[in-house]
Amino acid sequence: MLGSACGGLVQSSCFTTAYRGRLVFCRTMNQIGPCPSARVDATGHYRISLHPGRWAMIAAPGRGNIVFVKPRWVSVGMGQTRVLDIDGASQMR
Repeated sequence: MLGSACGGLVQSSCFTTAYRGRLVFCRTMNQIGPCPSARVDATGHYRISLHPGRWAMIAAPGRGNIVFVKPRWVSVGMGQTRVLDIDGASQMR
């Protein structure tokens, strides 16, 4: 899975402020313990390899983050590459 995590329009890089931190992909929304995660780079892009199935995408904000990413469910199929752009995020006040 790959995509961008921006607080505005998604283009080749973030139009506004990029989310800072990691995106964690767990089997449940309230899982305790380690889950696969992807670091969002300075341009707001990330990439992660996941096994097929349904995953809860949960934000793990980093220091200085001002962009809110709402947890959501994502599905990955066998041999499938998914693009998940997080463009509905808003800046925290």
